[in-house]
Amino acid sequence: MQTVFIALSVLVAVVSAQLPVRLVGSPPTNPPLCLTATSNVDGSAIALAQCNDPNSTFPNGNVTWVIPSPLDESGRITTFSGTKCLDVRDGLTTNGNLVQVWSCVNGNTNQLWQYNGDSATISWTGQNKCLDIRDGNLTAGALVQIWDCVPGNTNQFWLFG
Repeated sequence: MQTVFIALSVLVAVVSAQLPVRLVGSPPTNPPLCLTATSNVDGSAIALAQCNDPNSTFPNGNVTWVIPSPLDESGRITTFSGTKCLDVRDGLTTNGNLVQVWSCVNGNTNQLWQYNGDSATISWTGQNKCLDIRDGNLTAGALVQIWDCVPGNTNQFWLFG
């Protein structure tokens, strides 16, 4: 099976229309692993799952996200048809704090993110914390956390796939 990655320059027009995307952990694996909401229940973990078969790891999971548009602007990253947001658990800024899905709430700063196209990172707005694959564990089921944004840290790279 061959995975095709869309070049960011081509995807900008798609994202500006806020079409759903998949966020693939990097470096790419075979099969590729995507950012996944493990369930639509508030407080459910964010983890990695096979992009083409997420339900093999999380039967109620979802790998489709809508990111802020245009790129590099702050906003919500949503899933489950826009009803759930990527959320920092309890708003704690501690390295290693897990991210989760939570019902989207206007004004909730725990749900504001920015996709940084130049570095292929996703940062929590105003906090210098990035989405980070815990321990660099590129396997299905690995959890996703926040960590200080570190240039070149491959645990923090997210590609469109």
